[in-house]
Amino acid sequence: MADWTTPSAVHSKCGQTSPYLATKAIDADTGTYWNHRTAELHWVIFDVGSTKTISKIKLFQVAGYRWGESSGLTVYVGDDPANLGASVWDGVLNADGWQESGAFSKDGRYIKLVTKLGANYERMYEFQALAATPAPPPASGILVQVM
Repeated sequence: MADWTTPSAVHSKCGQTSPYLATKAIDADTGTYWNHRTAELHWVIFDVGSTKTISKIKLFQVAGYRWGESSGLTVYVGDDPANLGASVWDGVLNADGWQESGAFSKDGRYIKLVTKLGANYERMYEFQALAATPAPPPASGILVQVM
């Protein structure tokens, strides 16, 4: 069963401007936020603690400071933060309050978000992922008899 999950840690990020640390995006407080006051395509990699099946992400957004705004963002999921593979979702979450991505499905421990706007005023207030424990691999079909 999938549940909305707040990542356990920030693995890495493009930067941050004190006191608006990247960990503010996962502190369960929609009144705080992460901001990196540099004009660039911002990115962050979150760690959900173990491999999960990720099927959506959601951001809490506030008018005038939305992460990606009408330009959007790209989402990656995988177990190797240095090589997450192809993107799993690309879209726009340009409204106030909690905004959900479209559905996708990929197993991974790390979730990377990359903004397409690159403005120095973008803020990430809160981030969560819809995550489930992946199904165990199928049995090999080989039976071993112990005597």
